[in-house]
Amino acid sequence: MRAATNASNRSSLLCSAEVMLPPTRVAVPQPQLDLGSHLEVRVVLSFRVTPALKRKLAAAAEENGRGQSQEAELRLERSFQEDRISKVAEQVERQRAAIDDVAETVKLMTEHLKGLRK
Repeated sequence: MRAATNASNRSSLLCSAEVMLPPTRVAVPQPQLDLGSHLEVRVVLSFRVTPALKRKLAAAAEENGRGQSQEAELRLERSFQEDRISKVAEQVERQRAAIDDVAETVKLMTEHLKGLRK
């Protein structure tokens, strides 16, 4: 009988200890329409910004008819797109430089061949 009472007391202590724990914040994915108009799950992302940046974000969101979260998401996504575009532009520039080098080599070889024919 005493063992059952002790087990019962432990159980109630555990329950009351669980109740006393501070609540934890859990990111619950919420289905929403993303900016590309197809269904995508959103998760919580929390970070600090300066008051000036928050004001800029709020003004841009209002001007564009979006919420601050949507505006921030769009601007972050655009920054990643700009990174990809910059990388592609760098590759194109390297290829253009290589093509210019080949064109210069062809030009020099053509001039050399013309000089041999004279």
